[in-house]
Amino acid sequence: GRRYFLPVIRRINSVVERFGTVEWQVETDRGAYRFTTRDLRDNVLRMGGGRYILQDVDENRYEVADAAGLDRASVVRLLRHL
Repeated sequence: GRRYFLPVIRRINSVVERFGTVEWQVETDRGAYRFTTRDLRDNVLRMGGGRYILQDVDENRYEVADAAGLDRASVVRLLRHL
């Protein structure tokens, strides 16, 4: 089977919408990342139980393992853009 590099998002520092794209600045278990998503309906998988997989424009994936486990500001930023 395939294996994917799948950083787990621990904190969402900022989310900015620009011209049909969304730029995310996050902290993960692998360090800080900045990535861009497009068409969130197609590039966010809702796995249930507060788990989400976000796919960026380069097809890299990032996981929110448990949205309820994020700090309040991160939850607000996440839910505002889903």
